[in-house]
Amino acid sequence: MSIDATFWVAIAFFIFFGALIYLKIPQKVNTSLTEKIDIIKKELKEAEKLKNEAKSLLSDYENKLDKSKKESRLIIEKTNSYEYRDWKDTDIKRYKEFMHQFVVQDIESVTKEANYIICLWNKDVFRGAGTHGEVTLAFEHGIPVYLISQVPKTDLSGWIIACSTKIFDNFEELKLFLLKKFG
Repeated sequence: MSIDATFWVAIAFFIFFGALIYLKIPQKVNTSLTEKIDIIKKELKEAEKLKNEAKSLLSDYENKLDKSKKESRLIIEKTNSYEYRDWKDTDIKRYKEFMHQFVVQDIESVTKEANYIICLWNKDVFRGAGTHGEVTLAFEHGIPVYLISQVPKTDLSGWIIACSTKIFDNFEELKLFLLKKFG
């Protein structure tokens, strides 16, 4: 009687699967996969929690922004000051008194409402002083300033660099930092 290769393949097949079962490989693979599934489920649950927290924070900040815009519009409407920008040339005293209200409102927001300041530093900041003042106030009151710079580092003043807690090149870097720090 001649034993062909098929017979030996069948024998090797049964020995191989017998060894797998004897060494409890299927159970170990199943346990390992189950543990990995549980970890992924836990991470998904945590990600969903973070997503909901982020949505809540975004909603809070959007509400604060809307409130600030409404307060600004109310000041303009209340004082019938729709052409206030023209006053800079025509009535500087009136312009100063009018802008004083916004400065006070801004100072209140920075010093009494903010947990941290996110500041976009681009070419527009060189036309006014509000952003410079807000960054300085936050620094003075120990409020972290996270600055996204869209100008060359050489155009950032030493003052602004010193007042900034951390400087980012883009919003994605800031987002990753905030998620790591607060997430």
